[in-house]
Amino acid sequence: GVAIIGHWRYQCPRVFPHAIKHHMVGASKLESGLFGSARRSDLAGKIAEMDAVEANFRAEAAANLVEIQTKAAQFLSRKDALQGKVRHAEIRAPLS
Repeated sequence: GVAIIGHWRYQCPRVFPHAIKHHMVGASKLESGLFGSARRSDLAGKIAEMDAVEANFRAEAAANLVEIQTKAAQFLSRKDALQGKVRHAEIRAPLS
């Protein structure tokens, strides 16, 4: 707190400069601590938000990869089926 020194007879008590400075330093430390705490909380929120964005990106990428792999497998399956049909047709009716 602030050290107020004076006599009860005086209307205006005297406040020593070192007491004001001490109070200001204490308040400054408190504000700094609160600011630091708020800053850490804000930073933690931003990190959580970035983690969520990354997780969503990875999930979407994984879903896209599965879709592309499925299409590739279907394409290869159709290709194999068509090659089989061509071989079967060549056996039934040779070109030469």
